[in-house]
Amino acid sequence: MGVMDTAGILGADRLPLSTSLGGVSVTVDGIAAPVLAVANTGGVEQVNFQVPFEAEGRPAASVVVSRDGAASIPTRVAVLELQPAVYTTDGTQAVVVHNADYTLVTAARPLVRGEYAFLYASGLGRVTNQPAAGAAAPVAPPASALADTGVTLAGLACEVQYGGLAPALAGVYQVNFRVPLNAPGGLQELTLTAGTATAPVVKVPVR
Repeated sequence: MGVMDTAGILGADRLPLSTSLGGVSVTVDGIAAPVLAVANTGGVEQVNFQVPFEAEGRPAASVVVSRDGAASIPTRVAVLELQPAVYTTDGTQAVVVHNADYTLVTAARPLVRGEYAFLYASGLGRVTNQPAAGAAAPVAPPASALADTGVTLAGLACEVQYGGLAPALAGVYQVNFRVPLNAPGGLQELTLTAGTATAPVVKVPVR
């Protein structure tokens, strides 16, 4: 089952995620992976899937994509413990949410010095209270990241209240932070770290 949007993307419509969507499935070292979306845009096909937690600790894994019983040639890919990245709207603009009213941070509604906000991310690694692959992350207690999580805004360290899986979502991490009181205004660089790994720099507006 799934929902097709106007861009031709077939997305999962329920949790836990199924290991097959639109006849497409993925295995990682033979382990069935939950599938989030399948797309075909201008002849370019894409499959979004969650790497099974069972792949943890392996230096590399073989990925196989199957459709209606026909399987691809296995592709060997590296498996990293940490590979942080912040979700963006256009490749550079970070997806950050105002904690006060859960609205998206935009140029019209930028971050304000001293406010609490949160961002969505991937690649923060192992967590406590780990859910099953494809299942919604727990709400209480949450699935906190074991690696130290840090956020800097305009080069200033932010107070981080939480880093871990986003409650009620599958395979998505959330980091709650406070905007420094001395943060400069304008479009500023935001950097996320997990342990010794650093995410690509993204941008976020501040007032």
